[in-house]
Formats: sequence, C-alpha cells, structure tokens
Amino acid sequence: LLQQDPDLYTLDERFRKEYQCRTENIPQPLANSYAHAGTVWAGIDVVKDWKAEKVSDDTTRMPSSMIMVGEYDFVNELSASKWKALFNHPFVRMKILNECSHHGLLEDG
Repeated sequence: LLQQDPDLYTLDERFRKEYQCRTENIPQPLANSYAHAGTVWAGIDVVKDWKAEKVSDDTTRMPSSMIMVGEYDFVNELSASKWKALFNHPFVRMKILNECSHHGLLEDG
C-alpha cells in the first residue's frame, strides 16, 4: 500500500478497505465490536508470538468445521490452511470468499 501511496495519514483506512473490510464505511456490527473490544488481546504485539497447538489425542472429538478466508484477507490462504492440522478429525473444510477480505460475511450480504 505504501508503494501505491506513501501517505501515512490514510494508510490505516486504505488497509481496512483492502484487507480488513471492503466496504466504503465500517458496517455497524463491526464498529460496535471494535467499540466494545477488550484490552487483553488488543494490538498486534500481544499475538505476534502466539501459536495455536493441536489438541491432545484424548480430547473429545471436535465438531465439523469450516475455515473461511477472504480472497483479499490479511490472513492468507496458506496461513488459514494450517489450522486444519490442529483439529482432531478430517472434517474441516476451507472456503475462499471471492472479492472479500477478513470480514467477508459483512461485505457480501
């Protein structure tokens, strides 16, 4: 994004519109979520070293699941696909939401 436009003042909004939520304005449910977000998991520094781990072999079978990732999501398909290995069964599907970013279900209503 900086190569396209070096204006740091507009960078956050351009990132949001490209990779986070591809709508002209932030949808109200998302705005409400951000307004009521907690403080423990706030910001990238608290999650940068976090790593999900596979459940132990004696864990009750997890439910069937679908991993969804947007075509323009900041969490790319390769990163999302690694979650499949963390489930203790093979019933995990992945769906790429075309023309969407991270909050694709709020974009393509």
